[in-house]
Amino acid sequence: GTLWLPDLLFLTETLDKQRFWHVRLVVPDQATWTPADLTLDNCVLTWPEGFTLAVANDLILTNGAVMTLVAAATNAPAERYGTQVTVGRDLKVYADSWICPQAHPTNAAIAGLMVGRHATLASGGGIDADGRGYHASNVGEIGPGEGANGYQGGGYGGKGGGTAGGPAYGSAVLPLLPGRAAGWNGYGGANGYTVGGNGGGAVHLRVGGELRVDGLITADGWHGS
Repeated sequence: GTLWLPDLLFLTETLDKQRFWHVRLVVPDQATWTPADLTLDNCVLTWPEGFTLAVANDLILTNGAVMTLVAAATNAPAERYGTQVTVGRDLKVYADSWICPQAHPTNAAIAGLMVGRHATLASGGGIDADGRGYHASNVGEIGPGEGANGYQGGGYGGKGGGTAGGPAYGSAVLPLLPGRAAGWNGYGGANGYTVGGNGGGAVHLRVGGELRVDGLITADGWHGS
């Protein structure tokens, strides 16, 4: 079903043996939201592309909550963020809960996370940007650093894996661009070819106070077709 709500954002999913309930949020003409506090509890929420979330106090993810941020394309190199989340006080991501920043699949825009005070990523949870960088293609025209044909890895701060991995681009010490997908070849696959896995995404987390990571921050490339 669909809920049309002018000011209230809420999504919940419940799964048991008898039924599956899914509520999809639709907020017309709303590109930003500024709640005082926000807790995602046992739910999966994907913000619209380019959405801006500004939480005045605390942002909490718990009980298996997953929040996906989707960057919109930007038209200038200086415009780094295609989506942004700011937290005035503390960010707390508990076990089995994840923030998933998705870079734009063909543009260098990424998601930005800004925390005013402390950020805690508990064991079993964290930030997952695996496969959320440049998307794979069979024509080799999406982003720099593509791996050569024949199962060669995409590059980024260093050369991609394999004998003909994609060339290095961006910065190895300040990685603020999406990773490039692996190469492709023309054998097999649904359309006569296979494509390499998507590149790893970018995690840009700025914390004003203490950052405690007992969980995981990951931005690996993904497997291909």
